[in-house]
Amino acid sequence: SRHAVQTPENPQTIWRSVLARIADSLHAILCLSPTDGRLHSLCKKRPALLTCCALDFVAPWHEESLYSVAVARLEQVPRLCSYQLSLSCLASATAKAYGLASLVTQRSSNETGRRIHLASAAHSDFVQVFASLLERFGSELAQRVEHINIALGMLQNQIKIVSQLEQSMEGLRPQVELLRAQKEEHEGIIEQEKSTMAQATSDLETEQLSVAGQVQRLENLAAELKATLEAAVPELRSAIKAIERLDKKDMQELKNLTTPPPVVGLVLECVCTLLGQKTDWGSAKLFISDTNFVKKIKDFDKDAIPEKNVAKLKACVRRDDFEPAQVEQYGKAARVLCTWCCVVATYDNLATEAAPKRQIVKEMEAEVEKAKEKTASRQQDLDASIQKVMELEEQQEALQTQVQTLEGETDKGFKKLEAAKMLTEILGDRKAAWKRQGSEIANQLRNLPGGMLMASALVVFAGALGPRHRDLVLAGVSRICSESPGLGTKLGKDLFELLVPTSVPREWRETASPSEGFLTQSSIVACASWKWPLCIDPQGQTGLPR
Repeated sequence: SRHAVQTPENPQTIWRSVLARIADSLHAILCLSPTDGRLHSLCKKRPALLTCCALDFVAPWHEESLYSVAVARLEQVPRLCSYQLSLSCLASATAKAYGLASLVTQRSSNETGRRIHLASAAHSDFVQVFASLLERFGSELAQRVEHINIALGMLQNQIKIVSQLEQSMEGLRPQVELLRAQKEEHEGIIEQEKSTMAQATSDLETEQLSVAGQVQRLENLAAELKATLEAAVPELRSAIKAIERLDKKDMQELKNLTTPPPVVGLVLECVCTLLGQKTDWGSAKLFISDTNFVKKIKDFDKDAIPEKNVAKLKACVRRDDFEPAQVEQYGKAARVLCTWCCVVATYDNLATEAAPKRQIVKEMEAEVEKAKEKTASRQQDLDASIQKVMELEEQQEALQTQVQTLEGETDKGFKKLEAAKMLTEILGDRKAAWKRQGSEIANQLRNLPGGMLMASALVVFAGALGPRHRDLVLAGVSRICSESPGLGTKLGKDLFELLVPTSVPREWRETASPSEGFLTQSSIVACASWKWPLCIDPQGQTGLPR
């Protein structure tokens, strides 16, 4: 009633009064998860939730909220797909680890009297650090696995190369042997052909010497025959010249004889017989009157007189009155023609005596001609043999080039094979170590989620705890991981050594930083943490920057 008396009786005043009383007396409690999108949406639509209300994040979250935060964050970690790990199981393990860390922190506060508050947001940091460490160490281990696989692939490829080179060498060896056999066979053929050629050359030279001797003997015998027949040639030439010097007056003396003396008639009969004319006196006078008479005397073949004409000539010449001196009384022409007949008879006698030599010369000429033909045939055979040897030598050079080329390829191939085998042996010696390292890395990869969960708990939850309570947190998280399927914890390394390189603690020791184990571990946690805790170190014992 008091309020009613003081409040004006208009609607606006009443409405403002009601709102003031609600603001003074009404308190609403809104419970929402920070990971739920509705809180964000409500804060945007109702800014007064931030400006006029108090948001309390200090109160512990329920395990369901922690689970939801973990699932929302872990769904954004792509590397989790490569592990045989349930996302819900991992999210539940993070919630349990946070609950365990909260209990250990409360216990440490009760026992040590130091107030340590583990905010609910530490769970989000825990999940984020876990995702970061998993990505980092997972990438490193995957890279090491890739390097080992590359090395093993190189080894396998090298083994294939060695096998291919061995097959190639096995294929080249028969080719080289075949070419060498062909080369040796060609060398034998060439040697045989050269031997045959040398024998043919020797036989040809012998035959050429023999032919030269036969030709020399033939020339000597022909010279003797010519010398024998040349004895009568001067007289025959002199007689022919004497006939050429006869004038008409000399020939008229014979023509004027109506009845010639017997010896003159015999002379003209011999002349007509030798020249193949009629032997009667009338025909003889006409013949010697012919303008070609002297020409026929000059063209007379003294070496081809028929036997019957020779017999007639010799019968006439053997007469005692058939002498030029006796015939000269009947005129100069009769004497000259008688002299010509006597000289022809003399030449025929000499030719008759030289007939055996002439026959020998003919036979020797035939033999020499045959020998020359035989020598020419042998020369052709020798030329063909020389050409064949040249062709064989060219083939031999080609084979030699092929053999050298294949031998060079074989030498290069064997050198490559030796180098490949050496490299294969070197890589083979490392194969066992690589496989062992691969097995160790595979084991580390299987246990990596659990190990990273423990490392994340160490960085986020246990940094402010003492040694005993820190060990309790690690033991509890390890138990949670062992109870969760797929979360192994056997990494084969100490967690503190895993968080920073091995050289960092060594550098701290070299710079006179404290070497006590707990301080070193705390320094490692501080370096690995992505949110630095408040460090109070007035004496600079930790060696950390302030």
